Amino acid sequence: MMNAERKYPNLSSPIRIGAVEIKNRMMMAPMDTGFGNTEWGGFTQESIDYFVRRAEGGFGLLFSGGTNGDCVVDGCDGILNHPDEFIRQGKALNERIAPYGCKMFIQLSMNVGRNGGLKTPSPLPTLANPDVITEALTVEEIHTKVEEMGRAAKLCKDAGFAGVDIHAMHWGHLLDSFALAFMNHRDDEYGGSLENRIRVAKEIVEAIKREFLMKSSLRSSAWRRLRLWKNKS
Repeated sequence: MMNAERKYPNLSSPIRIGAVEIKNRMMMAPMDTGFGNTEWGGFTQESIDYFVRRAEGGFGLLFSGGTNGDCVVDGCDGILNHPDEFIRQGKALNERIAPYGCKMFIQLSMNVGRNGGLKTPSPLPTLANPDVITEALTVEEIHTKVEEMGRAAKLCKDAGFAGVDIHAMHWGHLLDSFALAFMNHRDDEYGGSLENRIRVAKEIVEAIKREFLMKSSLRSSAWRRLRLWKNKS
């Protein structure tokens, strides 16, 4: 580690993301670990221990795997259906990583869209069976999903997490499908031009800022990744 610090001095230097100071530039990317999570996206003791080990190892910032932010439109379970339990688990996790100077962000997902046979911007073949065509979201359902994402972000803050990461990539997931012209064939305010196709991502940022003051930024890998950070108090 000492050799790496001499060779890459910036790697171990602090960095600020909005008002959140991260102790170094080493961050564990959002990923599904494949174990230890509840069916609705909460944290078991096993998954808490997993993230604590990452904090012990020196990471300055951890990201969770994708966490469903909508429990209404798709009828899927998620953290908003278990607020008290999620807050208890989140506070327990953050209390354990704090002594190592580590912060954690929750990755929120608008849901998986055609990858899970759920509703999509336009009727699309599902990933598992292209002969099965998905149902298109109504404008009202899009608005509901946006509001649910804002509420989910507020819940993450209440659980002690330093910020949220909005899952806006992976071909076929819902926000990605909105962005791609060959998957989004809508003729309303959410389809057509690039501005319209990314409107829902912009509205998610605005919904989170309505729930509580939060500084936001749109960061892209082919413009698709959306991150939101905690605002200065």
